[in-house]
Amino acid sequence: MSDEEAETLLGFVKGCYRLLNSIAENLVLLGGVVERASGVAPHGARPTQAALPLDDGLPAPGEVAHRIAAAPRAWGNTVRWYEAAYKWTGGGPFGLGDIFAAHDELAEATKGKIGVATYQRVLSALVRAGAATRKGGVYTLREPNDELREAVERVRNTKGGAKHG
Repeated sequence: MSDEEAETLLGFVKGCYRLLNSIAENLVLLGGVVERASGVAPHGARPTQAALPLDDGLPAPGEVAHRIAAAPRAWGNTVRWYEAAYKWTGGGPFGLGDIFAAHDELAEATKGKIGVATYQRVLSALVRAGAATRKGGVYTLREPNDELREAVERVRNTKGGAKHG
């Protein structure tokens, strides 16, 4: 086998290896999506990677996909406001006027995206999502968890719940 044929064959093997890595990364990503969407881990073991001694600067198989699949969920401003309000109130009852005193903490949590004029709408969305209760103008927030955060995101993203650009 000539040097040129050997280089061609090595290029082919490297291409196959890259393709296998891409497929493995996509499988890991798909598993992460299924796990997040259903809350159930996919059946079977995650694909294992064979270590091939190719020194061409490629990341380890599955390395990139694992980092992407394991990235924490980025919640919207309403959820961040909800978490900051819960922390400020400690889960205790409060009135709409009381929450205005937490303006600095709430503005910091949302980077100023949710202003005082929007608090009533946010609280209404939290009530509709089941993350808060309202009785006679007094609100009580439930402790945030992923299920409630998802519900809040869903309510805020429905028609009339969020600004659509």
